[in-house]
Amino acid sequence: MVTEKEAIAILETLILDEQRRKYPNVPEKARFAPDLKFRTSNGLTKAVILFINLSGGMAERTGNQGRYLQPTAYTNIFDNKVQLKAGKWIKGTGTNGTADVHGVFNGRPLAIEIKIGRDKQSPAQKAYQKKFEAAGGLYLVAKTFGQFYNDFAKEFELKKPLPVEKETAANNIL
Repeated sequence: MVTEKEAIAILETLILDEQRRKYPNVPEKARFAPDLKFRTSNGLTKAVILFINLSGGMAERTGNQGRYLQPTAYTNIFDNKVQLKAGKWIKGTGTNGTADVHGVFNGRPLAIEIKIGRDKQSPAQKAYQKKFEAAGGLYLVAKTFGQFYNDFAKEFELKKPLPVEKETAANNIL
């Protein structure tokens, strides 16, 4: 088990390692990890996706929200606004209750529901979880990044990565 701070440090290490791999000529002092807002649903979702993708898996955000159709109106010759159609919501086409993040890690399907604060799973999300797990997938509910990391690491028996040593000028000479 790692703490929230340790889990965030592990993610930052993965991000910096990826930067080193992609941009080897950038000086170490110019590197930084993005400021992810772990206390928001959007920030936690981005962190979970980054972690899985940088750990050798594949994950992406899924959306099943419908869309809003704007009302149709025009202004007549008397400068009066006339509404022809009211605005309305169109239902999404995805599966009801689907998770916020879907992916694959080590050949196993993943579904991760992001819940911040007092937010809880809906009955449709609980039903989706049962179906997903019955089909052999791993379904996680992430309330914090530390909790997500611990659940993920336990499931896949991940070892805590060793801290990356700071590069020195001598290490940069080829």
